[in-house]
Amino acid sequence: LDVLLACSMAGDKSNSSSMSSIKNSKKRNRSNRGREPSSSSSSHHSSSSSSSSSRISSTSDDGKRINPARKGEKGEMLVVPLELKCVTAMSAVRVYVPKDIRSVENRESVGKAIREVRRRFPDGVPLLDPVEDLKITDSAFLKLVRRLESLENRIRKHKARKSKDLDVKYSMYERYLALESKIKEAESKVKECMEDTKLKNTLKGMTRVLRRLGHTTEDNVVALKGRVACEISSCNELVVAEIILSNMLNDLTVEQVVALLSCLVFSDKSDDRVQLKEELHKPLRQMQNCIKKVAQAMEDARLPIDVDDFVDQFKPSMMDIVYAWVKGAKFVDICKLTDIFEGTIIRCIRRLEELMRQMSSAAKLIGNTELEDKFQDG
Repeated sequence: LDVLLACSMAGDKSNSSSMSSIKNSKKRNRSNRGREPSSSSSSHHSSSSSSSSSRISSTSDDGKRINPARKGEKGEMLVVPLELKCVTAMSAVRVYVPKDIRSVENRESVGKAIREVRRRFPDGVPLLDPVEDLKITDSAFLKLVRRLESLENRIRKHKARKSKDLDVKYSMYERYLALESKIKEAESKVKECMEDTKLKNTLKGMTRVLRRLGHTTEDNVVALKGRVACEISSCNELVVAEIILSNMLNDLTVEQVVALLSCLVFSDKSDDRVQLKEELHKPLRQMQNCIKKVAQAMEDARLPIDVDDFVDQFKPSMMDIVYAWVKGAKFVDICKLTDIFEGTIIRCIRRLEELMRQMSSAAKLIGNTELEDKFQDG
C-alpha cells in the first residue's frame, strides 16, 4: 500500500516549498537496502531538491548537502530519510510508487504524480479522518480530536494570521515568554530569600528569649536552666523550667503538684465552668505568672505572640479531676465531675505521667531530691 503523507519538516516555516513525501510500505528487496539511506526512526521520502536552497537540508551518501527546491525552481527527485516526529498528518490521497525508484525516470514520475495532486488540491490534500477513515472510537482520543479541531479553528480565525510581520511578532512573543519565565524564577528566589530572612529573624528572637530567661549565658553557652528545659519534651519546656526553678512547687503537696501540672498537658475545649478547690487557686495564679513571664520575654524579643492567648492555652479544666484521681477516687466517679470524654481524660493522664517522669529527671539534675520524690510519688 502506497500512502502519500502530507508532512512538514521541523523548522520549515515557509509555505513556498514544493516538498511532498511518499511512504512506501512494501518490502524492499535486498539490493535496494544497500542503496537507500536508512534509519531506525525515520521514513524514506521522495523530495524535489536543489543545491541553491538554503532552507532545511539533508546529506546524501557522498556527503553533499541536499536542500528542498523552491517553488518554481527545477530540482531532482531524491530519496532522503525523514524522522517520524516530522510527520504531522496522513493524507487520504494515494499515489502509485514504482517498485524500483533508483532510476531518475521513476523518481520523476513520482514527482509528476505529486505535482498533479497539488494541482488538484490547491488548498491542501485531504487528510485521513481518524474517526471515519481509521475507525478510532476511543472516547479519550475523540475528546483530544475535538479539542484539536477547536484550537485549529481559533488559530485560523485569529487576526494575527493576516499580519505581514507574523514571524517577527512570533519571535518577540517567544522572547516575552522566556523573559516571563525568568521573572517568575527571580520572584521565586526573592521569596526564598525573604523566607530565609524571616527564619533568621525568628532564630535571633528565640536566642534573645533564651538569654533573657536565663537558659543561656551572654556567650550563648547553655546554663543550668537550659539543661533543665532539655529534659522536657511533653509540653512547653520553657514554661516547665520556669515553674521548677521558681521554687513554687516546693511548698505544695503531691496532689496539688499533679493537679497543677495537668494544665500543661490539657488544651482541649470544655463547656464546664471551672470551680477549683481552695487549695488549688493560689498555685494556679503562681503558675500563670510564670507562663506570662515566658510570653512577655517572647514578645519583647519581637516574636509573633499574643500574651493573653499564650496564657489561656494552658487550661485548668482537668485540675479537679486529676486532684480527685490522685486522692484515690474511682475513674467512674471522676468522669461524673466533667463533660470531658473518657478517652480525653485517659490520654491526658498518660501524658501527665510522662511529664512527671521528665520533671523528676529535671529535679534530679538540679539536686532537689525533695521535689524529685514528689514527682515520683505523683
